[in-house]
Amino acid sequence: STQSTGYVDEVVIGAPVSPNEQFLSDLNISVVAHGTQYEVASELKYKDNFGEASDPYETAKKLGIYQEVQSPHTLTTSGLVERIVSNRRAFMDRQMAKFKKESVINKEKNEN
Repeated sequence: STQSTGYVDEVVIGAPVSPNEQFLSDLNISVVAHGTQYEVASELKYKDNFGEASDPYETAKKLGIYQEVQSPHTLTTSGLVERIVSNRRAFMDRQMAKFKKESVINKEKNEN
């Protein structure tokens, strides 16, 4: 987890996607970080009240507390979900093959 790395004092769980100046000030936040590895589609979902694309880090950038952090890995949320689904599918296929083998063995035992 981010908090266990020792590079942060505190992680705000449940922070708003686009924190305003009051929020940042009230919690005495000195850094808002964003990794360099992210999904482009995630940028497209941030819209203002008029449906225009907006930057969720605009306030942090304006206050000079925004920092982009070099991401050492290329794994994204979608990539992680794909791995889970793929591994689950492989697991289910193995279990089904095992079940079929056991069924044949049990059927042969019952016939003898």
